[in-house]
Amino acid sequence: MVWVRVQTKTAGVVDPGDSDPTVTLDSGAIANNLLVWTIMAKGNDTTEIGPPSGFSVAREQDTQTGAGVIAIYYKIAAGGETTIATTLTNSGNWAVAAMEFSGNAAADILDVVASATSGGSLVVTLSSGTTAALAEATELGIAIFGHQGRTSSHTFDNSYTLVVEVESQGGAAGNQASLAVAEQFDVGTGAQETTSSWSTTRRSSGAIGTFKATGVVTVNLFVRKSRLHASRLG
Repeated sequence: MVWVRVQTKTAGVVDPGDSDPTVTLDSGAIANNLLVWTIMAKGNDTTEIGPPSGFSVAREQDTQTGAGVIAIYYKIAAGGETTIATTLTNSGNWAVAAMEFSGNAAADILDVVASATSGGSLVVTLSSGTTAALAEATELGIAIFGHQGRTSSHTFDNSYTLVVEVESQGGAAGNQASLAVAEQFDVGTGAQETTSSWSTTRRSSGAIGTFKATGVVTVNLFVRKSRLHASRLG
């Protein structure tokens, strides 16, 4: 396994009047590492997320009922990044998580993505959606689940494990935003999907994406055989 999660940082709005989502990493990102930014923004049919500067969209998914939008964004670090921020349009509460990983490819890093939503239904379990087959067996899988309202105690199947849960605060629990992030290293080449369950029924969405690992260096060792000739004294 070449992947290492270097650091994780989260934030959740305390009051809908707060500023747009911003996270300050504990230390500056290392050049050429992978930065992943995940978000749940509670809002309405016109809610939009502006990706952080320099980041690309892996996947965005709304609940199709005006309950909010989730997204995964990514970037190859230039080095030294500490503050990551995004802009929201027509959104109130939000929850975000930023992660830095080492072990990633230097370019063409995103492989496959998928997403799913409960629409207007209140649920306590949901699939992330199922991706196509992967290009490489050593990829990193990131799955996120976002909810209209606070909830916790997320579990995942298919060997995905919880990284972090984040909730916004202030006001009624049902009017908040919550986010859960899961990961798996070296996922294999099969299609990726994880189903998550949580504690409280919510309108929810899930998304999943995979990222390619650094190339594996193969070292060939050549052994020269020598014949030892012994003569017997007669």
